[in-house]
Amino acid sequence: MSRTPEFPCSSCDKNVNNNHKALQCDICNQWIHLRCNYLDLTEYNRLKKCSLDWFCTNCLKEILPFQKLTTNELIPLTTKGITLTEAQASHHISPQLQTHLNNLSKFLNDNSSNNTEDAEDNGNHDNDLVNPINCKYYDYDEFGAAKFSSSKSFSILHYNIHSIQKHIESLRTLLLMLESDKFEFDIIAISESKILKNNAPQVDIKIQNYHNPISIPTEANKGGVLLYVNKRHQNFKPRNDLNVYAPKKLESAFIEIINNKTKNDIIGVIYRHPSMELDTFNEEHLRPFMQKISLEKNKNTCIAGDFNVNLLNVSSHEQSSEFIDILTSEYFSPTITLPTKLNSSGNDTLIDNIYSNIFNPDIISGNITFNVSDGHLPSFTIFPKSNQNHLPKKHNIYKHNTTKFNPNHPDFQVSKFEMSQEIQPLDWGKNH
Repeated sequence: MSRTPEFPCSSCDKNVNNNHKALQCDICNQWIHLRCNYLDLTEYNRLKKCSLDWFCTNCLKEILPFQKLTTNELIPLTTKGITLTEAQASHHISPQLQTHLNNLSKFLNDNSSNNTEDAEDNGNHDNDLVNPINCKYYDYDEFGAAKFSSSKSFSILHYNIHSIQKHIESLRTLLLMLESDKFEFDIIAISESKILKNNAPQVDIKIQNYHNPISIPTEANKGGVLLYVNKRHQNFKPRNDLNVYAPKKLESAFIEIINNKTKNDIIGVIYRHPSMELDTFNEEHLRPFMQKISLEKNKNTCIAGDFNVNLLNVSSHEQSSEFIDILTSEYFSPTITLPTKLNSSGNDTLIDNIYSNIFNPDIISGNITFNVSDGHLPSFTIFPKSNQNHLPKKHNIYKHNTTKFNPNHPDFQVSKFEMSQEIQPLDWGKNH
């Protein structure tokens, strides 16, 4: 039996613990979480020092007539005297995507690192809960047997490599094992490259069949990111305007692939150092970044990286829950749902991921059981190209001309007889 919260949040009804960031309303005297009241960290810190009365969003809804309106709803109302329907004012989300996000949220909230088996212990990696994403562990043979095709998919490999200079040969070996004449990754995203600012790499870090990497070095003794783009993509550009950065605490790199006949793709990699407070990352970097991305209309976007946010703790860690809420608010969801960092203690974590606003039930993702980087496993996601259908190009389709099934048509009796002759031999006990 669940215990009634001692100090329930007036919005989400979950308990407000001592370590939660929350405020008490001066009207209803109830507590409400920072994120439940849509406050950022800067405003929250200011209000804590302020002696003026403060009112929660629930009370404001009762006393302010336009408080519930969004900006997109308020402007037409005040300037033109018209109101928009919910469908007109908000971003459209399909029922299928909403169901997917709900199932994913339940899976992440209910799952924990305690009931997930170590990827290298045995071949059984099934969770007790149904995984809403086609994500699993692969060894080399399993990956090859999947027979992925570059002509039919767009693919991303992410790897926290823990120094590209130390492990470049291991990365090249990994690619030799995974790639073939029919499949190469479109993007290789590297976090913790450990390439230092103002210090060129001392070894060759180029990869055959890929452009020279786009590098954002680090000012610390860890961190740094790289993006390798496959040479079959000749038309792409850096998107430095999207980069999030904080000296010694945060690095990222973004590109945009220009496609002639389909929507463009935005791909990025982020590394958040553990030294950066997650609250700071969420409010000062991730939230503004997602607002920028929301303006990139009709573009597929993928964000790979090591965020040092364990998705297996979203149900018990407020900041991790806020992190995933910010992403899903713009319909970005994780494609990796199994632990990516294997620890000797057995407390495995899911801190590396590839987030995307692409929704397709045929997306395939997983972790490669290849461990040379401080316990981190390479992760990949395979997105089917939009021009792929799942039916053969030639179909045996039969149809009848129903215009003759009119009693007034002169050929009605003949048509009825012909139809009865065709139907009579059918075995209705089988699926047709």
